[in-house]
Amino acid sequence: MNAVIYARISSDPTGMEAGVTRQLKECRLLATRLGFEVDEELVDNDISATNGKRRPQFERLLTMRPSVVIVWHQDRLLRLTKDLERVIEFDVPIYTVMSGSLDLSTPAGRAVARTIAAWSQYEGEQKAARLMAANRDRRERGLPSKAFPLRPFGYESDGMTHRPAEAAAIRAAFDAMVTGSHVAAIAPEWNRAGFRTAHDQPWTARSVFEVLANPHQMGKVTYKAKRPGLRTPRRVIVGDGVWEPIVDETTWRVVRRRLSRKPLRTLLARIATCGKVLESGETCGRPTYNGITNALPSYWCPCGHISRRAAYVDAQVTDWLLTRLARRDVRTRLRSGGDDATTMTRLERLRAREAAAESDLRSSGKVLPTDVSDLLAPLRAEILDLEEAVIRARHRPMIGHQLADRSAVEMWEGWNIFERRQAVETLALISIKPTPPGRGYRPSAVIIRPRS
Repeated sequence: MNAVIYARISSDPTGMEAGVTRQLKECRLLATRLGFEVDEELVDNDISATNGKRRPQFERLLTMRPSVVIVWHQDRLLRLTKDLERVIEFDVPIYTVMSGSLDLSTPAGRAVARTIAAWSQYEGEQKAARLMAANRDRRERGLPSKAFPLRPFGYESDGMTHRPAEAAAIRAAFDAMVTGSHVAAIAPEWNRAGFRTAHDQPWTARSVFEVLANPHQMGKVTYKAKRPGLRTPRRVIVGDGVWEPIVDETTWRVVRRRLSRKPLRTLLARIATCGKVLESGETCGRPTYNGITNALPSYWCPCGHISRRAAYVDAQVTDWLLTRLARRDVRTRLRSGGDDATTMTRLERLRAREAAAESDLRSSGKVLPTDVSDLLAPLRAEILDLEEAVIRARHRPMIGHQLADRSAVEMWEGWNIFERRQAVETLALISIKPTPPGRGYRPSAVIIRPRS
């Protein structure tokens, strides 16, 4: 008779597949003793049978018609009663290494299998309840969750003690993000430095994103909560942790907002603004975004006021910028950096307004706690704009020190798009005005002013 072996393990933090390998070995021995020839081995590694996540090889097994199925234990094949009913319909004998065979063709056999499955499901639910209670207690004490056994990058296995080299890499990554870089540029740097993910894999843009977007880096305790309409749980901040943060909260919030945006591959998107004068006499001032005009990249205003060929605008801005970078007084100012006093004063006023508004909303009893963040979103967006300006000002010396070694042209040619955008944001205020159609490109429509 031909047999199919199925192996599964819920958690494999190391990714070494040691657990399923042991199961396969013992299942092969059982097949030999019973005189079965193994046609195929199916493995679902690091996949729980109780969290609703799809098990690809289990689903494939149910589409096959083997003579028998061999598993290490019944709970490796199923842990929920609903899965058992699907296996009963499968109508194939089940042999296990640890708990004998399952005769699902008789009422008595199905009753025994249903009893075992019910107790397996009960055990899983009890374990989940104990884990939730333990993590709730840890959150109340300001400790990180133990729901995931993997060591977080930047920390030791306790999730609180910094691992110096990794923590320094995270700080450098936040600095790079503040000054215009992207996770796609950070991943290769971490790989060159010899760092590996928790699963011992090379870094990708996605895995770097997950590290930087985690509030754990700013010392916050979180938990994952399911919300209506969302397929994946949302990470909710519940308080301050007892460990020392790797970065401050303002920097984390600025970078988190940048991470939520689509990566920018052009020089001036979201930097240049629309210069259209409205009927009220005010300027539109909306940041431009990437567009396509006649199959070529262009800068558009969200309100439809302007559309300019990106290559022409970029060339004009680059010439202006290189001229500025050649001046000694500009380099001196870049090295000095510092925060703008007016911006800081306005930022403190907005933070006070945010705190008062949040207090009023929570004490009114008319707003759900989960809706407070949504109601304060416009105010918090304005605060983030100012925080981002302050953080950028603090990083101005980075460009100045780089320029001390080489000419502006040499440095510009060696910069990637993120570093070039940093230079533009630091030195220039750019506005693009509309022009009559059909007149070609007009440099006079691009207004470039030095940033004070």
